[in-house]
This record gives sequence, structure tokens and C-alpha cells, in this order.
Amino acid sequence: MRRLGVIGLALLMIILVSCTNEETIDPPRFDDRDLRFNLLQSDNSLGLQSYVIEVQNAGKLKIGYLKLYVSYPIKQESGSRSNPFRVEGKTRSNNPVMLGEGDKAIFQVDAPINDVFGDSALLDFDHPNLNFEGYVLEGDQIIPFGLGGGLELIIRDY
Repeated sequence: MRRLGVIGLALLMIILVSCTNEETIDPPRFDDRDLRFNLLQSDNSLGLQSYVIEVQNAGKLKIGYLKLYVSYPIKQESGSRSNPFRVEGKTRSNNPVMLGEGDKAIFQVDAPINDVFGDSALLDFDHPNLNFEGYVLEGDQIIPFGLGGGLELIIRDY
């Protein structure tokens, strides 16, 4: 009888150990490659450059307090350098943008080129930069993240 109890206890331990949740062993981690960017519209008329950019969270973690910025590099003889002045994209909601798994947000960016920059030949309007910032909600931690680069590269690679 005692032997049967020991065998039963051993089997119970094996069952409990083998039935652990994978996420308990290896919780999901943030990967910026889980962000999808899609340029829905680009328009340049009457001195206003506008972009409509969709961002999708294809990862398992919730991300939030998202901000999207567009800037125009400053031309130099040896190429270009970043511009500290940028235009913030807006969503239809006044609330902070939060994206769970599979959720999407659409940002509208309107850059008044002529009003702000005039006829500046010093800025590269053909190759804008995109910066995307926010926070990852990982367990009970809130971790900041950011990514950026040329608009064409971000849309293509992400």
C-alpha cells in the first residue's frame, strides 16, 4: 500500500511539472519587428505635406502612450543630418494610444511646408524621417522604447 502511494505521488509530480504554461517558463518579450507600419496616403498640395500612417501591434505585449513624428533631414554637402524640429502625428482620439495584440492605430501627419519652412532648399522633403516612441507594458513594468529612420525604410522593413 505504501509503495502504491509513493508511485501515485511520483506520477502526480510528473503530471504537474509537465503541464506548466509555456508563457510562465518563457514570457513574451517586446520585439520592434512586431510593429507593422503601413503608409495609407501621402499627399503634397498647396504647401501642405500630409501622411496617413497605420501602425499595428503584431506582438503579444500591450504597448501604449504612442507618439509618431515626422521630420525632414537637413541637407549638407556630405549627405544630410537629423533635424531637431519635427511634426507630431495625431489620431482621432484625445486619449493616449494603447495597442493590444493585433490592434491598429491610424496617425495623420500634416506638415505645413510653406508656412513653417518657406522655400527652404536646405531641407530634404523627399526623404522624411519617422520616429515612433512609446512604452511596453511588460508584466508590472512600463518600459520605454523608440525606433526611427527614413520613412521609406520604416514602411518597407516593418
